Amino acid sequence: MGLELDGVNGIIKNSTSDGDVTIKGNDGGSEISALVFDMSAEGGATFNNWLEIPDYIYHTADSNTYFGFNANDNFELFAGGTDRLSIVGSETVFNDGSADKDFRVEGNGDANLLFVDAGNNKIGIGTNSPAKLLSLKKDGGGGAIGIDIHNQGTDSADDALITFETQGHRNYSMGIDRSASSFVVMSEADGLGTARITVNDDGKVGILNSSPGDFNDQGDHLVVGSGSGDTGITLYSGSGSGDSANIFFADGTSGSDPVRGGITYKHDDNSMLFRINDTNRLEIADGGATTITVAGNEDTLTLTSTDADANSGPNLRIYRNSSSPADADILGVMEYEGRNDNSQDVRYVQLTSQADDVSDGSEDGSYYITTSVAGTLRNRINVRPTEVVVNEESIDSDFRVESNGNANMLFVNGGTDRIGVGINDPVQALEVRGQIGISASGTGSKFLGFYSSDTLSAFLEKSGDNLTFYNVDAGNLTLATGDAERVRIHSNGVVSATAGVALGVGTANTASNVLDDYEEGTWTPTLVSDAGAAAYSSQVGHYTKIGRMVYINCNVKMSTVGSFAGATTQVNGLPFTSGDKGGNIGAVKLNGAANAATQGVFVRVPGSSAFVRIENASGTTTTDNNMNANRLDTDTTVNFSMAYFT
Repeated sequence: MGLELDGVNGIIKNSTSDGDVTIKGNDGGSEISALVFDMSAEGGATFNNWLEIPDYIYHTADSNTYFGFNANDNFELFAGGTDRLSIVGSETVFNDGSADKDFRVEGNGDANLLFVDAGNNKIGIGTNSPAKLLSLKKDGGGGAIGIDIHNQGTDSADDALITFETQGHRNYSMGIDRSASSFVVMSEADGLGTARITVNDDGKVGILNSSPGDFNDQGDHLVVGSGSGDTGITLYSGSGSGDSANIFFADGTSGSDPVRGGITYKHDDNSMLFRINDTNRLEIADGGATTITVAGNEDTLTLTSTDADANSGPNLRIYRNSSSPADADILGVMEYEGRNDNSQDVRYVQLTSQADDVSDGSEDGSYYITTSVAGTLRNRINVRPTEVVVNEESIDSDFRVESNGNANMLFVNGGTDRIGVGINDPVQALEVRGQIGISASGTGSKFLGFYSSDTLSAFLEKSGDNLTFYNVDAGNLTLATGDAERVRIHSNGVVSATAGVALGVGTANTASNVLDDYEEGTWTPTLVSDAGAAAYSSQVGHYTKIGRMVYINCNVKMSTVGSFAGATTQVNGLPFTSGDKGGNIGAVKLNGAANAATQGVFVRVPGSSAFVRIENASGTTTTDNNMNANRLDTDTTVNFSMAYFT
């Protein structure tokens, strides 16, 4: 141990290996080691107490790296000329010179537990490249990352909040509202302001509602609105092709379960879809046209009213709200469509309503039922203001009304233009199978008319106890049986019966009681002997025929005899030939001067003859008693009446 001088510096030297150098002194009478240099520790210096320096301690040969005290109660640390740490008065400052010098705190296994990016003015926790003013990052490891804000107070006002604030704008806070036991997002940072979003302990969310748990438990997981003013939710999506806004109802996370139900608004065609059991069941097009689709045979649409009063319900209103209504406007169409066997859509039935007249106070409406017939829509029933028309298009389609027990109570054959009552194959324009009754109210007459076009031609009238058939036209009225005419009432009132009339036997048809012929008329008598008379001044004959009996009268007188002569005299020209029996006798009167006293002259009609023989005897014998023609002259009138059988 020694003290050496090298000419400039004084040197304290201990040449002993690992021998320490100690500087000692007396502290109040006691020797102390004030400073020890431990040579075994490469000259490490140990001071017995504090080391007092005037300002800084510098790094050897590095004058801009030092630490020390620039004033009382201050401490600074510089590296490379940059103030890295300043402990001044009431604060401790890192990088007090605002240099681009990062600050990093390393944890156990995390090199960037706290990192201050001085160049970008950002702070990172768990990262040395913070993207925001404060960035938190965790590189895996299975643990959670988070911020714990813990207010250990127990008062109802001891909330735990994070506040977001910008200069001149409303402040927002989020955190725990202890009084409501809820997590809230609220406006106004100065204390607990108005809650905008509330999440209670059950996870129920309120937007502009601080008590979502107060609502029905089947729909209180999200409550929107405060109960005052308007409330709404807007889904804002793109407007391009394929863009849509959706609300889905899920019952699982696999397959179709996430979209088991849903509401979709498609922005490409502005339609809205309602999904049921993963299938679109209701679609509303951009113009309001609505389509409901079902997969089975259940009722597609049911309207139910539980109202117990006497008013109508349920009600379905089909309303055309036109700003310019006009006559013949179609008010609505209901179509029944299906597929054919060629995979084509076909309208099978169509119901149409129409406003015929829209004039105030005189409105008229019509209703049309149309069906497909042989591939073409045909109008079947028209209900108009003044009529109801069936089969207006005149197709071959029958009309049938069925009653209880009669399938063809009324039948209109569209192919043959015939009507049947009680029958489906009428052979006439109107055929009735059964009885026909005509009645009238009170004591009025019953009327059955027959028309030609629009003109009444004939009618049957029952008035009181009388039944009258009128033929209005100037024609005959006939009755026929067996496809043959039997009775005719002529236009002049004469009645004829082709087979006769049965008299006095009721409804029987007894031959002996049948009057089958009646006739009235005139005949022209002529006098005949071996030759006929030359001329006559009178030739008058009348007859009435009833059945086989012919009643005749005769008045004949010659004006010129001529060659009239002979042993026999007869009157020819009877209207009917006599029967084969003959023998019909009648009396004759011969008027004139030559026969003034002559009596006992008779007339007889022989069998199968059309003449009368004048005889002198009664004709009761078999010998003809012929009267000679010379008994007649121009002054003689032959006058007789008689009857004979045909």
